[in-house]
Amino acid sequence: MRHFTHLKDLTPEEIQSILRQARIWKTVPPDHIFLNKILAMVFFNPSLRTRLSFEAAMLRHGGHAIALEVGSGSWNLEIESGAIMNSNKPEHVREAVPVISRLADIVGVRSFSLGLSHEEDDRDSVIHAFKSLSSVPVISMESAREHPCQGLADMLTIQEHFEELRPKVTLAWAPHIKSLPKAVPHSFLLSASAMGYDITVAHPPGYELATSVIKEAQNLSQRSGSRIRFSHNLDSAIQDTQVIYAKAWGPSSPLAAPLDTLTSWMTHERHLKLADPKSIFMHCLPVRRNVEVHDSILDSRQCKVIDEAENRFHIQRALIHFLLSHS
Repeated sequence: MRHFTHLKDLTPEEIQSILRQARIWKTVPPDHIFLNKILAMVFFNPSLRTRLSFEAAMLRHGGHAIALEVGSGSWNLEIESGAIMNSNKPEHVREAVPVISRLADIVGVRSFSLGLSHEEDDRDSVIHAFKSLSSVPVISMESAREHPCQGLADMLTIQEHFEELRPKVTLAWAPHIKSLPKAVPHSFLLSASAMGYDITVAHPPGYELATSVIKEAQNLSQRSGSRIRFSHNLDSAIQDTQVIYAKAWGPSSPLAAPLDTLTSWMTHERHLKLADPKSIFMHCLPVRRNVEVHDSILDSRQCKVIDEAENRFHIQRALIHFLLSHS
């Protein structure tokens, strides 16, 4: 049985195979490949594209999807082993997960980082609890450490625009009204490194990504023949790049500048002019217009955020099929 909760769950060859399958099925959709199959989706946190794309993948191909919203329509779940359950969590995952996995063929889990520390994110307690207790494949719909489905959808979007080329990409930190998790930028860095794309990560001092993720990405880049560079200057990081990927994330140091002092990091039309003339702009959505990204980019022809969102469906369809085929 196979799970997909982190990029390292797939070999480089399997990543390429899933990307190829997603592209083929995008042109020639398969028939009822999920007939009589049930996906149980467990949401500890809200969703729009994730829920819609997973449900659509199942329903369009003969399957069914059941959404369980923890604490709203289903019980609050306790994760910690040995917990004295005298609080507001009346059910433990040790019972909940085996029940879910007896009634479903595959389980999706969405649980954000609590923003405590990189070490806590690395432990990824919720997703690992589900993996250890489930008798069916578990697929991450975003966890504390990574959002691997988003990462592969991003790679599919880049492939569609650059085919066999290895474009230069820039992961650009974006300002926000609050501190956000690092799962999406982590997955973009890991996926781009695995694909062999030279990547520059641009962020203000004190907003570094997790050291463990950077080391994993460096190992991937060595194998794929790509390079990773870090910059504290947005303009120089974007110069001549072919992919601008903007994403907000929270600080890694108490000495980091406050979010409300970093508004100059918002990507703007002028940044497109610094990039390659054929560059594309990406963002995982939702995006706060004129806070993270200026309207002039989001409304431009170079903006591919809708293609990127649609590609969640295509990648997840291929991933679910892969996991069910190996269960």
